[in-house]
Amino acid sequence: MLRYLILGLVGGWVCCAPVFAGERGDEALAAEIHRLSDSLARMQDILTSQQESAEEQLRLQKLNAAIGYLNFRSRRIETLERDLQSTRNVKIRIEDLLEQLAQQEEQLDADSQSSLNAKDGDRRQARLSLERQRSMLKKRMATVDGEIVEMETRLYDLQKQIEGLESFVEKNLKL
Repeated sequence: MLRYLILGLVGGWVCCAPVFAGERGDEALAAEIHRLSDSLARMQDILTSQQESAEEQLRLQKLNAAIGYLNFRSRRIETLERDLQSTRNVKIRIEDLLEQLAQQEEQLDADSQSSLNAKDGDRRQARLSLERQRSMLKKRMATVDGEIVEMETRLYDLQKQIEGLESFVEKNLKL
């Protein structure tokens, strides 16, 4: 639009140039041409600075969006890391429970050898209960192990996604 305005001004000046030449002479015409060329140069400088400002504004908007995305992803990664640690703690508790069941089973074996008068039905029922508990805990352990692997994979993927953005932000922050 500014270019069309400039072309219109130059075109209008060219049409009126013979009138200026006749009235004021060559010196006035040269001064008028000089002022016009200075005005055009200033307008060109203004247009260039506006374009550079718009480009800088766009770059800053992109940078701001990238930083916002990094903040969001970083919070997501932190949450996932906490969840992962919590799941690992669950796994440790299950391992402890399995160890306690093994100790109870050893105690049951020791008690059955030392006391001959205990009922076989009670011992058998206690063994079955321990076996069911162990089986359930092992299934839960397998589920927890799968969840840990899945969380670690997601965490790795999220970290890889933000690496490119981090380099973009670092590069553009060095203004």
